[in-house]
Amino acid sequence: MDSLIPDARNLEFSSRELVKLNRAVMKKLADQIPVGSKVSLCGTSSSDIFYACEFVPFLDIMLSPDVGSSKSKTLLKPHEIRLIDKLADLVKSLDIKLESQRDMETNQSHLLYGPDWEGITLFSSVEHNIEQRKRSLNIKRQWLFPLLQAELDAALDISLLKRQRLSPLLVEKGR
Repeated sequence: MDSLIPDARNLEFSSRELVKLNRAVMKKLADQIPVGSKVSLCGTSSSDIFYACEFVPFLDIMLSPDVGSSKSKTLLKPHEIRLIDKLADLVKSLDIKLESQRDMETNQSHLLYGPDWEGITLFSSVEHNIEQRKRSLNIKRQWLFPLLQAELDAALDISLLKRQRLSPLLVEKGR
């Protein structure tokens, strides 16, 4: 029996694999949400539909702010400094990675968050082109990623310093 749709099995397989990938992204993000936040979501936090339709798109919007005034934190406006601090806390608490991917055909670098949720938040429509949206996000991320990375590195350095200060005290108490 010939299928009306050529390669229907391949389409079904790739569709199923995309659904698995999207569920894995949503599960990873859901597992990182603090319990207090899950409780405040009033039970919707157990629904895949909630993550796909609300949580991940809102997270994408929050982590894609309009381009700021400067690439240096010392030259930022006060509200931009607060924004960077809060976004760095969010990225750290949800264990989101800042990643870079190079397109071999165009040799351009594309910045994205890990886990990559663009498959959930980006889709083509009459008014919106995916490639245009990706370019817009990349411009925003070129401003944001260095600032976030600097903030995350500073927080890591502070925690390492605290640990180094505490370790001699713990050794002395053990004697």
